[in-house]
Amino acid sequence: MKVSLLNSLLACLTIAISFSPAAQAAKSLQALEKGELDITLVDAAQDYIQAKGIFNAPPEKAWKILTDFKNFPTYYESVVKSEVRSQKGNTSEVYVKFSFPFPVGEIWVVNQYTLDPRAKRLSWKMREGNLKNSDGAGSWTLAPYKGGRTLATYRLNVDGSGASTWLQKQAIYRTTPAVFQRLNQYMR
Repeated sequence: MKVSLLNSLLACLTIAISFSPAAQAAKSLQALEKGELDITLVDAAQDYIQAKGIFNAPPEKAWKILTDFKNFPTYYESVVKSEVRSQKGNTSEVYVKFSFPFPVGEIWVVNQYTLDPRAKRLSWKMREGNLKNSDGAGSWTLAPYKGGRTLATYRLNVDGSGASTWLQKQAIYRTTPAVFQRLNQYMR
């Protein structure tokens, strides 16, 4: 009985370690080319999630879709409404409403998006909203990649501590691959 219990505990520990972000080494570009993502949950002074992947389109096309704010509901599965409230130069203020399954529910934010078309970098910060334990800041950075594709880096800050933040981090970590997949469908 003790041996069986010990083996079960060791198996659970091995599974937990093998799926932890810290145990996942940065993936090679060859793995990214095969459609895999390099997703990292970084616990630092500013906790964030970072993902790298390849879009099967040139940076210009990827940029066009990522900055098409009014059509976010088309590109992002969890977005149910997106409305540009103001636009001045390279800055846009956009209302975005998300719908997530229980226990999260509906989240709304008004983000300030800053576009750097030359560097192909889109960054945002939440100005208003009901998103808790986060400043809502994040970014997409795009770089040309061989074969007319794009190497994309996605980063999203996650602030706070406690059970709700842990759940939020896990939800983002687990749903990020679907974000890349869905966007890639519209970039082909």
